[in-house]
Amino acid sequence: MDDDRFVRLGTLLNAWLTRRASLGVLVAIGGRGGLLASEQAAAKKHKHKHKKRCKKPKSRCGRACCPAGQFCREGRCQPRPFAGGCLPEQNACLTEPNMCPDEPTRMCVPLENGEPLCGERLCGPCTTDAECVPQTGSARALCIPSCALCQELNISQSACVIPAR
Repeated sequence: MDDDRFVRLGTLLNAWLTRRASLGVLVAIGGRGGLLASEQAAAKKHKHKHKKRCKKPKSRCGRACCPAGQFCREGRCQPRPFAGGCLPEQNACLTEPNMCPDEPTRMCVPLENGEPLCGERLCGPCTTDAECVPQTGSARALCIPSCALCQELNISQSACVIPAR
């Protein structure tokens, strides 16, 4: 606001109100502008907030960092599954048999992140690990949401896998 306008506003307020009331109105107007400026500064400060990165060899999992030897699954850090000598390209959901080299009675199945897992595959509907628990009877069961072999057999789109160890 320029000087002339400010003087005219003060004169106008003085004609209608007492000095104290005029001063109160001016303070309120100035205080409101100051409040808006502080709100804008606070919003700007929060706008540039960055997520903290995990230090190597840890990896991000939701709000936490998974320690080395663990991976993120459904927003929780979990121990890496037993690979049993399986390689990522071995997939018992694509072709059978793809048996684990270290556990010949179990199958190689890759998780969604590509990590190999050695375990017992059971075709059945699932979208989360928790849905596999009643199907398999194992609290360690993992859901593989897309299993082509289970689809070919017309059993389900997915499979539950019980890790070998």
